[in-house]
Amino acid sequence: MSFATLIGFLAGIGLFIGAIMTATDNYLSFVSLPSIVMVLGGTLAAGFIGYQARYVMLALKDVGGLFVKGKVDRKMLTIETGKIIRWGYLVKKQGLLALEREIKGAKKQDHFMNYGIELVITGYSGEEVRAMPTTPSTPQHIDSYSIISISGHRLTSSSGKWGFK
Repeated sequence: MSFATLIGFLAGIGLFIGAIMTATDNYLSFVSLPSIVMVLGGTLAAGFIGYQARYVMLALKDVGGLFVKGKVDRKMLTIETGKIIRWGYLVKKQGLLALEREIKGAKKQDHFMNYGIELVITGYSGEEVRAMPTTPSTPQHIDSYSIISISGHRLTSSSGKWGFK
């Protein structure tokens, strides 16, 4: 877990508890298991209604991954650097089409890297690729953040329509 994640999590919990403490002396009135089940269940239901199940499951996995330290070590960096150098030699000797075949034939797909390489193959310059946003704008791409944020928004906006505040 990164330090920033820990600080953000603790700040969120602290602000939540602080708001409860300033609102009432009866702190247990804010603890309601049915309310927690309705909020979490409704958010999950909105996610499953709005998106394919596999994307919702990936989003939940990503939320859990926020609290796990990233697996970047020297070996991984060496492998990635070697892969990029090999790709450079491949393009120099055989051209961009050979690189495209190499990427499509890889066993383990790195979708972010493939997207960047496809942009270069289709004619974008390196500067243009670096200037583009880090998330693809294709309609097929759905990221975990959009699933979670939109599901939560649907839940809160629909509960307001029903008279819940």
